[in-house]
Amino acid sequence: MQDKFRESTEQTMKMLGEYLEMSNSFMETEALKYSMDAELNNWALGMLDDDMTAMANVVKTTKSSLTSSQKSNGLVSNIHIVPVAEKNVISTRKAADVGAIDPKGFLEEHLSDVPSAGKNPQKWIDHHDLLDETLGLDKEDYILSYQLLAQNKKYCVIIDVSSEYYKTFLEEIDLGKGSIIGLVTENGRELLYEAIEEGDESAI
Repeated sequence: MQDKFRESTEQTMKMLGEYLEMSNSFMETEALKYSMDAELNNWALGMLDDDMTAMANVVKTTKSSLTSSQKSNGLVSNIHIVPVAEKNVISTRKAADVGAIDPKGFLEEHLSDVPSAGKNPQKWIDHHDLLDETLGLDKEDYILSYQLLAQNKKYCVIIDVSSEYYKTFLEEIDLGKGSIIGLVTENGRELLYEAIEEGDESAI
């Protein structure tokens, strides 16, 4: 019975790992789409600065696309386009939520605030304190973030992975009473779920 239970648990954990890999692939594909977007690249390079209508259309279209990506997948907490200083940040975190007009870009400051991998920023991170502070984000709302520098190096696409989504997912995995299952990031951030009945003492 112990062997069967162990085998079943290992299979469940393997499936969980495969699901996480699929989720990661979605984030990577979504970020790549925005990083290679021709109109966004032109906007960030300043090639549309003489055409206010075209520039406004790119920002409006991008905001709409970001919001659609956010609402269509529970994995996504927020998506941000952080450009160079002279451009406004484009984010699903609306300016009204921040309590200010669209904040200006802070690409260099963001890149110096997050881990690097050679000349480029590390792609998978579990915190971005400057972005949180600037946009009024709650660190507890995301457990991971995927970031990708655009082709022209003039903006960075950042997609936050929802903590609540993974928390709900972990709660649905039944490993028996008293079991603890968790997702732990490279730097030690944790999402834990313990299967205990109401009134029982937690081991966590």
